Amino acid sequence: MSWVRCNLILTFLLMNTASLHAGAVDRFFFTSAGLRVHPTQSDISAAGVLFMEAKVKQLCTDGTQKICIHWNLVLDSPSHLATYSSRVQDALLTWTSDSDLHLAMDYAGTLAGNPTSTSQDAFGNPAIAGNFIISFSPPPDVQFSDGESSIIRHYVLPDLGSKTAEIKWAGIFFNPKYVPDKDYDLKTDLLFEIGRSLGLAPSGVTNSVMYPNKIPNTPRTALSFDDMFWAGAQYGTNAFTQKMGTLSGSVLNGKDGSPWIGAHVQALPVASAQTFSQNLDRKLLITGTFSREDGKFLFRAIPPGDYLLIDESDTNMPAPLSSLDAWLKKFSPTDPFESEFYDGAGRESNQEAIFSFSPQEVFYAATLTVDAGKETTDVTFITNVADTTIPLITAKGASLETLSKNVPPAQLSPSPVPAVNQSGSTDSGGGGCELTTEKQFGGFVSLLGLTFVLFLLALIRWDLKAKSCLAESRKPERYSR
Repeated sequence: MSWVRCNLILTFLLMNTASLHAGAVDRFFFTSAGLRVHPTQSDISAAGVLFMEAKVKQLCTDGTQKICIHWNLVLDSPSHLATYSSRVQDALLTWTSDSDLHLAMDYAGTLAGNPTSTSQDAFGNPAIAGNFIISFSPPPDVQFSDGESSIIRHYVLPDLGSKTAEIKWAGIFFNPKYVPDKDYDLKTDLLFEIGRSLGLAPSGVTNSVMYPNKIPNTPRTALSFDDMFWAGAQYGTNAFTQKMGTLSGSVLNGKDGSPWIGAHVQALPVASAQTFSQNLDRKLLITGTFSREDGKFLFRAIPPGDYLLIDESDTNMPAPLSSLDAWLKKFSPTDPFESEFYDGAGRESNQEAIFSFSPQEVFYAATLTVDAGKETTDVTFITNVADTTIPLITAKGASLETLSKNVPPAQLSPSPVPAVNQSGSTDSGGGGCELTTEKQFGGFVSLLGLTFVLFLLALIRWDLKAKSCLAESRKPERYSR
């Protein structure tokens, strides 16, 4: 943007404010007086700021009650008009073509330059009005980190009463260092940044267009389930909302029962469990979110069905923490925990048997049922510390859950909690115990085999990466911060 010089430092600080968490809906940081703040400020604390979700609220004037966004292009060269305008229109159509989204976006031509902030709102935040922009000619004041192909900027107006905010303007800026469709896939970048402009956060689901890291030779040019669920949570029609359910719970620190901030929780359809146990394919995890400052997580719009939930430390994710969110870097714990499936009432605890994570743990997971228009609540993950000197903490159970017939390995408590079968009675050794013994051994053997295979794959990958390092060194790795 062509910023007014006297407002340069303050304006850029506020327009560059990162969202609260990844893999859901963005929330923005404000003081109690409504001034936007940046999460990297040294004096900021989770208890000292207001976190507000934000969305576009401008209605179309045609009476459809859709949210309406007009986009302008700022070109680096007039010769690129035909190419860039057609690609922008294609990306906008991808986001608006689904009838479940009450959303309209259109291309409204070019601008001669980047918009300027010339005023402040009632809270002292620099204000920008007009159409949203996509700029291939960013001003010098917009700085990119190494590997960034694009950056998003928002002007967000807070409502202190409702503790929500309205996205009044957004600008997408492309790094002139990189060449579209040569160094990166332009549509993939456009879809990601347009999603950010709508108030969606970066996702930890690898096949989502909101996944912040580029995967070599794998453009993401169509909305995934994860994208639709979260866009629908913000801009879904009444029909969409009515046919979805919600799934919520919390993540607790197994050391003391305190809330765990920034745990990544993902949903796996039960129908995909067998395949997941064989190949650990993350693309089968259809949607994800992060636990917030109170340890709670929420899938706001998820299709009816049966699911298994898995949580992982943000340090164990495939995308580096730096590419997801500044909030996670500042507020989430630095010590990782062991990834695990949610086991259900009486089984999920802080003293489970010690195993490095294996995809075969899916067979011990509790099934969570989601019904249309209803809430499935009280899922409680407890990070495993496997320390008998710490008091045992167990989950009480979710509102709609079914325990697995396969009983997990005994907990490490001196007085192990009896396993509970599907009917809710204690299991003293009959029924599925022989299956459990085989699963314990089989899971361990499979883990050793998997470790060996991963070691070989790592060697192959290292060799291939070394050979291609020079060729790939100039290509961007991620989208906006």
